[in-house]
Amino acid sequence: MLGRTLYAIAGRDPRRMVTNIPSGYRATVSYGERTVEWLGERHARVVFRRDFMPPAFHVGVVRAGIAGMGARNPRVAGRQSGFLDAEFEVLWEA
Repeated sequence: MLGRTLYAIAGRDPRRMVTNIPSGYRATVSYGERTVEWLGERHARVVFRRDFMPPAFHVGVVRAGIAGMGARNPRVAGRQSGFLDAEFEVLWEA
């Protein structure tokens, strides 16, 4: 469900998909907050607060999402930053 929502919102643009992670998750789950901070043209930090899924789950979801949009060499690294909080670095090549 989340994947379909993000693909519908973003078309084929990886940056637009990452930008819309908060609204895509909000449309599919009733808990937590997500924010996106852009560190470069193809480099973002995504922060999840009060989310029950482990970071590895979200790493897979986001990596598959941007790869499915045609991003070259997608890299997503996540780390637990609190009991129910995590941060993710999202990068890809043009």
